Amino acid sequence: MPRGNSSVNDQNRVPKPKSQKEVPAYLRTLFVTFFSRLFYIFSLSWEAKPSLVFAMAFICVFNGVAPVIGAMIGARILNALSQVYAGVDLTFRVIAVLLVWQFGYNLLTTAVSRLYNLFSSICGELISNHVKLKIMRKAKTVDMVSFDSPDFYAKMENATREAGNRPVQIMSSTFSIGSTLISMISFIIILFAVNSWAPLLIVLVSIPSTVINFVFRKKNVNYMFRRSRSRREMDYYASAITNKDLVKEMRIFGLSDTFCEKYQTTFLSYFAGLKKLKLQECLWSLGATLLTSAVYCFLYIFLARGVYEGAYAVGDFSLYTGAINSISGGVGSLISTTASIYEGTLFINNLISFLKEKPTIVPVIDPPAHVARHSDHTISFEHVYFRYPGTNRDILHDVNLTIKPGQTVVIVGLNGAGKTTLVKLLTRLYDPSAGRILLDGRDIREYDVQELYELFGIIFQDFGKYAVTARENITFGDVR
Repeated sequence: MPRGNSSVNDQNRVPKPKSQKEVPAYLRTLFVTFFSRLFYIFSLSWEAKPSLVFAMAFICVFNGVAPVIGAMIGARILNALSQVYAGVDLTFRVIAVLLVWQFGYNLLTTAVSRLYNLFSSICGELISNHVKLKIMRKAKTVDMVSFDSPDFYAKMENATREAGNRPVQIMSSTFSIGSTLISMISFIIILFAVNSWAPLLIVLVSIPSTVINFVFRKKNVNYMFRRSRSRREMDYYASAITNKDLVKEMRIFGLSDTFCEKYQTTFLSYFAGLKKLKLQECLWSLGATLLTSAVYCFLYIFLARGVYEGAYAVGDFSLYTGAINSISGGVGSLISTTASIYEGTLFINNLISFLKEKPTIVPVIDPPAHVARHSDHTISFEHVYFRYPGTNRDILHDVNLTIKPGQTVVIVGLNGAGKTTLVKLLTRLYDPSAGRILLDGRDIREYDVQELYELFGIIFQDFGKYAVTARENITFGDVR
């Protein structure tokens, strides 16, 4: 099971400023990185289905304007009813028309909400499919040696796990922010007519919550990356017990309880750190909530006094308190949603980094040489060395070997002596650490890689058994 994840974690880090002079550059880097990730996610959505992105953007604008319209209709209904109660001569037709508008508004918002959920669901499936295909197509070009790297394996695992839901979550959250901003600006304008400092006070009091959310989102992401090994271990222990190929040994050797204990031990260690983070975030958030609640209570009392003194109508009180609730709710939504997007873009780094992985098993000349078919071949190893990345032991050390046409060669050695590695080098699944391998007097790195693969017929010791029919398994020997 591959281990390690330090570089995966490091890729999410922006070096912290060491002095006040470095703070502007630090913040600029954070913003540029954040929006570049966000743009990348939207480009994935656009590649998957442009028309759905347009539809969701249109609904985003509607959802931003709709709450303001609803609040104004509700205020007019309350004002009309209070006027009738006060003895003002007002026909019921006015109230009936307002109620019809209210019903139409409710019907429209419900229909748009259903449409948005539909578009979001469809878009999610299309984006998930699009991203997974990109990962699959990229995986076929990645060097074999990359799969032996713990850092690369962790990167690929995280990219694959997040591919299904992160992109569409981030896109939906971004549209949600757009709607929230439109609503907030509209309600701020309404509230500004009552008192100019009230909207500013609401925004200022939200700053502590903003900082808390972003700080703990970053801590959560860093913790997830640091403990990715623990998550892989838990997945392995859980799957080993249910694996049909291992169930015989599990029963015969009585290993099930051992693996359950290993799973539980790993989980408790992983959960302890996660619980500590959640508790810290909860305590800080409660403190920020107490502050905001006190401010909102003060604003309600201020507006109620205005109604009591006759400065505002009853319906206006509903409109203004609704504006306060919408602004405060919008600020809260803005904070949590933006923090969620920020967290999601950090995870998307895995996908971006994985898709940028550059293959090295490519022809060293352009155009590549072609392998001669239906003819005799000579294979030569000249001073070939090989060690796996991250190790300091040579698997092969100064190997010199020539195999001439018509010869039959048997390679004998203990387990781990390098027999399979020799074959992997010959077929160019790996490149030597030093030395070269010649085919018909030419370095195999100059040949077209696919043509080189087609030259050999190999059955590996750990050959693949695919979950398809026997006919298809046989066909996979040469899919052409």
